[in-house]
Amino acid sequence: MDAQAYVLVTARHGSVKDIAEKLFNYPEIVNMHILYGQYDMILQIRTQTLKELDNFMVNKIKNIKEIERTETMIVADTPVPKD
Repeated sequence: MDAQAYVLVTARHGSVKDIAEKLFNYPEIVNMHILYGQYDMILQIRTQTLKELDNFMVNKIKNIKEIERTETMIVADTPVPKD
């Protein structure tokens, strides 16, 4: 089973589109949406292992200076997979 997570992103004021451009070509990001409300973006991330997920978060996401804060929810199970 692969590792999946949803990451809620809080961006610095006016930098959401800059962040989206930086993240666009990462194959680990399955979906990316810009939001209204408490968070500015939500990312769906998929890797082969939890270790790869950890590395992606630490080495890619956390190094984007325009990202102020993230909240990560790791998927425990997908009882009804939909493609």
